[in-house]
Amino acid sequence: MLIHIYRFCKALICPSNPRFYNSSYRILMNPITLCSLLDRLEFSNSQVSRLENRTRVGSTVGLKNLSTKEQFDLHIVEGEKNIPLIETVSYTSVLGCELLGLRFGEVAKIKTSAGVAKWQVISINNSH
Repeated sequence: MLIHIYRFCKALICPSNPRFYNSSYRILMNPITLCSLLDRLEFSNSQVSRLENRTRVGSTVGLKNLSTKEQFDLHIVEGEKNIPLIETVSYTSVLGCELLGLRFGEVAKIKTSAGVAKWQVISINNSH
């Protein structure tokens, strides 16, 4: 669906963009990244996180790219359910990992070869 809404794979939100794919191999090979992911998962499932309406696995998150102003919704799922073409992203993907535990208005920053991509959380739906 994203392919039809946005110009074909010219946008940073193109479904074939590696930021949307499961990168658990990269996470497992880096102890610091793995520790960060586990901390985010634990916190996002805590009672405090639920009271503050933070993102977690199962959340639908509205995002806005701060450089291009493009907006879209993503559903954060477990790794094996990741299908970027239907607006889902694994929590072990680069973007999914950064989104865990964020609140409305906070920004996920992702380092790329072209610089740092910044995605602002513009909505969170945890009613699933």
